[in-house]
Parts: sequence; structure tokens; C-alpha cells
Amino acid sequence: MNAKIHHASEEQLILFYYDELPEACELRAHLDTCRQCRQQWEALRGTLDGINRIDVPQRADEYG
Repeated sequence: MNAKIHHASEEQLILFYYDELPEACELRAHLDTCRQCRQQWEALRGTLDGINRIDVPQRADEYG
């Protein structure tokens, strides 16, 4: 996180979750010190973990 960014955005947290955030080290350090961002991260991570556990149904042969 650079000095101009005080809190993580939802977009940054999503990229962090999927290991696609270039500044992941800075965000990890920020999460260690910022309770507000850490709470937002934990809530978002719980949601994304839940979504990723849902099985995607197979398409039926009749489907287009």
C-alpha cells in the first residue's frame, strides 16, 4: 500500500484473495496493523470461501 492509500479497497482485497495483487506484501502488512481493513478482509474472505465451495452443476446433454 502506498502512502496515499489509507485503507484497502474491495477490489484490492478481491485481487489479494485470488493472489493477483502486485502489492500483496504491502497489503498484508497493512492488514496486520489496520483493524478496519482486517475486518473487511475477513468478511470478504468468508464470502469468497463460501462461493468457492459451491459445486458448479454439470450441464445436461439437452442444454444448447
